Amino acid sequence: MKLGAHEQPLVFVKDLLSGTVQAEAVSPPAADDCGRGHACNFCPEETRCRLDKPAHNKNLIESRLSCLRSIVLVLANKGGVGKSTVSANLAT
Repeated sequence: MKLGAHEQPLVFVKDLLSGTVQAEAVSPPAADDCGRGHACNFCPEETRCRLDKPAHNKNLIESRLSCLRSIVLVLANKGGVGKSTVSANLAT
C-alpha cells in the first residue's frame, strides 16, 4: 500500500496499564535515509550505496528506539525461573 504525498504513516501504540490504543504519526525518513528499513550490513546494495553508512545506521537505531516508551529489566540470579516467559508476556 502506497501513501499519498499528504498522508503520513501511523504506528499504533497500546498502553498496557489502561488498555488504550493511540495512533502516533511516524516521522518521515531523514535525507540520508534509503528507506529500506534495515542496517547497511544486511543490504544487497551495500557495495553500490553512496550514503554515509555510520550516519544511516545511527538514524535507523534512533528511529527504532523512538517508538519505545519503557524498558523493563527482567532478571533473576537463577536459571529456569521464567525470565523469558515474563519478557515475552510483557512484550505483547
